[in-house]
Amino acid sequence: MDIIGRTEEIQEFKQILASEKSEFLTVYGRRRIGKTFLIREHFKNQFSYYITGLHKASKKQQINNFYSILLKNFSLKKNEKQATTWLGAFEHLQQYLEKPSTKKKIIFFDELPWLATAKSDFMLALNNFWNHWASARKDIVLIVCGSAASWMIENVLQDKGGLHNRVTRRMRLLPFTLQETELFLKKKKFNLVQYEFAKLYMCLGGIPFYLDLLDSSISIAQNIDKLFFTQKGVLRNEFNELYKSLFKNATKHIAVIKALSQKAKGIGRLDIIKHSKLPNAGSTTRILEELEESGFITKYQNFGKLKREAIYQLTDYFTLFHFKFIAKSSVLDKGFWLKKLESPAQYVWAGLTFELLCLQHIENIKRKLEILGIDTHSTVWSNKNAQIDLIIDRKDNVINICEIKFTKEPFNIDKKYFENLQNKMAQLRSEITAEKSLQLVMITTYGLSQSKYSSAIVQQQVTLKDLFL
Repeated sequence: MDIIGRTEEIQEFKQILASEKSEFLTVYGRRRIGKTFLIREHFKNQFSYYITGLHKASKKQQINNFYSILLKNFSLKKNEKQATTWLGAFEHLQQYLEKPSTKKKIIFFDELPWLATAKSDFMLALNNFWNHWASARKDIVLIVCGSAASWMIENVLQDKGGLHNRVTRRMRLLPFTLQETELFLKKKKFNLVQYEFAKLYMCLGGIPFYLDLLDSSISIAQNIDKLFFTQKGVLRNEFNELYKSLFKNATKHIAVIKALSQKAKGIGRLDIIKHSKLPNAGSTTRILEELEESGFITKYQNFGKLKREAIYQLTDYFTLFHFKFIAKSSVLDKGFWLKKLESPAQYVWAGLTFELLCLQHIENIKRKLEILGIDTHSTVWSNKNAQIDLIIDRKDNVINICEIKFTKEPFNIDKKYFENLQNKMAQLRSEITAEKSLQLVMITTYGLSQSKYSSAIVQQQVTLKDLFL
């Protein structure tokens, strides 16, 4: 399968190959995001050395595997003495990489946390390999990758030892956008309207592995039932596997996720501590940072509030879907998702999740509003009397107040909703100290029904179609 999207990552790969120094790239991101696929498909047969760690293997088994790949890549003599330590193994790798070549030598260590078994000194050897040999050259590209987010952050990106500030580039792989998801599924012969693509995205997110499981011969609703709501559903137990694979002591991360799942609009740190029963300490701060870095939660600065009053929101679609529907279902309830179609529960979920979708496609919204060239800060806002889904605070003294609605037809602003909008704008105005103009933007699936109320208060519109551009 061809690479879909990933234009920024591919551009960075090209820059790395054109660099006049050796480069150390760390690629990380949540499980199933396509890290290995992207690296492997882009570089194809250019690897000088490529190894994937063995899951739950011993140090001896990992080193044996390391040498079997050396034998294959460099035609070593089978009777050559094999090192029993990682320092010795890396010395052999270094020896054969020193052979003259006009091309960059690309070394790829996949599933790095599996390679670096406890007390194996793998990281010591990797530090030595990079710091005392590779970094002094101009022709080495060292790529390390792993799905265990907390491990990668602690032991590579924030390492206090030999790798401290040694990584020259870091690449956090994010889920597909709506546009990339549409392209991916069209390659799989899906012919859907964008409304259906959006609803699917709100279930699975733009996770390539999940999307690749879909069957174009059946409807989206049937696919969801098949994957999640049957005893043999491939993704039925994905939630526990996902968090356990990413985080050490995942129960604490899950406790935070559960706390956030109860509040769709997000909560502050102290409320998270209260509901998760975790300590008010640095360990909880690290858990929040790891979840944020892995893309499961997002930290927002509530408009007009102090930094310490930031809120955290659960922003992973699959996790939200799990708590809203999967965790509450039984495999004995055949056709669970099909029965939920058009139900009040699904409408509420879709409305809240569409707000999240808009927040994560803010660049598309700014493009539609023609403000990409203006410095902006995007956030949320609320007080005791009103709440605004999205605020775009602009350097040109304008604040865009964005109201977000997910409906199957053009949205109608009636008198009651018109008065609600007026109240929200008045409430916000009362709390703004700077002299800024307020502009109301309606973000909807199919636009607005024309009425005296919509023409009286709405300055600009964004539709679902704009989020796919």
